[in-house]
Amino acid sequence: MQNILVRAIEQQQLVQIIYLDANQKITQRIVRPYEINEKHLKGFCFLRKQVRLFKLDDILAVSPLRQTNKRLG
Repeated sequence: MQNILVRAIEQQQLVQIIYLDANQKITQRIVRPYEINEKHLKGFCFLRKQVRLFKLDDILAVSPLRQTNKRLG
């Protein structure tokens, strides 16, 4: 998973994540990742329309997105 996120940062690519939020609710997010460390992913969340920190332990799945929607880009 971290390899996909690192590659997305390097290539400035959007990713889709399945995330367990603070209320233990599973959410689907589209994120433009900026930074990653051993515990967190920092990126722009299109759902919340702001830069957010995501706990890596709470990311259940990640996949790169092709940027076909120009409004997201």
